[in-house]
Amino acid sequence: MKKLDRSIAVLVLAVATGAVSTGCGDSPPDPTPYLGTWTVAASAITVLCDDNTVKAITVTNPVVMVKGTHSDLLDDNATCPVLYNLSDGAAQALPGQDCNHPDVITPMHLLKGSFTLDKTGNMGTLTASGKLDGYINISSGNTVFCTYNQMGVYRRSGL
Repeated sequence: MKKLDRSIAVLVLAVATGAVSTGCGDSPPDPTPYLGTWTVAASAITVLCDDNTVKAITVTNPVVMVKGTHSDLLDDNATCPVLYNLSDGAAQALPGQDCNHPDVITPMHLLKGSFTLDKTGNMGTLTASGKLDGYINISSGNTVFCTYNQMGVYRRSGL
């Protein structure tokens, strides 16, 4: 019986040691390199609709990254705040977020997005894509469905 108790103790110790070595004690990613204001070098949203219309929207608002409370980071944009978690060497937007942009006819539903820093940490690239709610085209009477893509290059402010 003592041999069985000792075997169980060794097994429990091995499992506990394995749990610690596989990452249970890892520290969270450091959001510090992303924090601060990022001014626009060039950024645009392209809206593509199934009625063959295309709208290009120039983005002029900066990205302002702050520490998140429900995510690693928050782009604290007044019209379209976005939550990000750090993974795979970039800030990855949490899917399923919605926001309104004053130049877009319906709410924007984010499907995928990221903010990636260059090697210097002074330039960032923002990408985002998603869909819009359908709307009625009053000229044709048809419901129109659209998608959007955003691509932008940003410079850390103060450089």
